[in-house]
Amino acid sequence: MTQKRSKRLMARAKKILQMKNTLGAGLLLACTALTHPLAEAFSQFGSQTATSSLKSLSHQPNGPDPKVLQLALRAYHWAANHKHIQKQLLTIVDFSRASIEKRLWVIDLAKNRILFSGLVAHGRNSGGLKATHFSNSPESRESSLGTFVTEDTYVGKHGYSLRVAGLEAGLNNNAKSRAIVVHPAKYVGDNFISQKGMLGRSWGCFALDPEYASDVIHMIKGGSVIFAYAPGMENDAHYGTA
Repeated sequence: MTQKRSKRLMARAKKILQMKNTLGAGLLLACTALTHPLAEAFSQFGSQTATSSLKSLSHQPNGPDPKVLQLALRAYHWAANHKHIQKQLLTIVDFSRASIEKRLWVIDLAKNRILFSGLVAHGRNSGGLKATHFSNSPESRESSLGTFVTEDTYVGKHGYSLRVAGLEAGLNNNAKSRAIVVHPAKYVGDNFISQKGMLGRSWGCFALDPEYASDVIHMIKGGSVIFAYAPGMENDAHYGTA
């Protein structure tokens, strides 16, 4: 290493140290998240907040898995730092669970409590009882993973529905062009499970039981985060690319 290059590196390190001392850890994290891909922002996110939430939420009956909750909290903070959100609400969808299980949770992060948990369908080509295949491709009729933000509502062929936008390039950013939305569906519910042994499947949308779909949509519309998880998604080359 040349002496000139060494001096430049020393000056850069000194500048970074000064920035850290001036801004403080919290603001430094925000700056990092705004200038680095999502995966790097995740690795920079401290575990203290996630651990605190995990203790009170993941241990509740039918609560989300601790690992999934931690990933979802990191996704929420990344989206917040990018100013994508308007509400302190986080919806988690855990596709590692079978469709007959409650695998959707709406969490109020301001009050640190679960507001709702229930059933949600996955895409037709993602699997049968469990979702094992995921896609961002048009016409795939598979569910997508990753971080989404909710937008406006409308009344369509399924009734009162909610548009969402995918925030991760290559993983879910085609959600709007694929018309991936949150909507009610008659093939979601305990009665359907008792008849068929599993939920019906969507074309990639987050389909909910009509008994509570409208309430959930009204709750999470207008700028909250949805995080959809499946095992191994962290190894996807597109995971964390904003």
